[in-house]
Amino acid sequence: MIIKHQDGCTPARQCAVCEAARFLRTKLSSADFAHFVGILEGTGTDLFDKSINDVFDFGVRTANCLSNAKIQTVRQLLSLNDAEFLRLPNMGRRSLNEVKESLGEKGLRFAQLA
Repeated sequence: MIIKHQDGCTPARQCAVCEAARFLRTKLSSADFAHFVGILEGTGTDLFDKSINDVFDFGVRTANCLSNAKIQTVRQLLSLNDAEFLRLPNMGRRSLNEVKESLGEKGLRFAQLA
């Protein structure tokens, strides 16, 4: 993620913004950092409250199983651990690996919000 300075910032404020962004980037996961920046920018977009269908491109079987289990948001998905995920009806190792790979691509992991 790139943070750009807004017009009208003073040099002192730009340095503080850059330094804060660099610090946070080293301490937060990519998803948490994006969430934090979204709050600061006032976009009102919370990655965790987005539909999993808007964020991930899961296969038909995985998407249908998640839908049937009423797992609709990223937050709900991230609250599960591996064992809970595998206990969902018709979920198996392939779906688990597919989801874990997709989560990893976005800097997310199971049980992140548990």
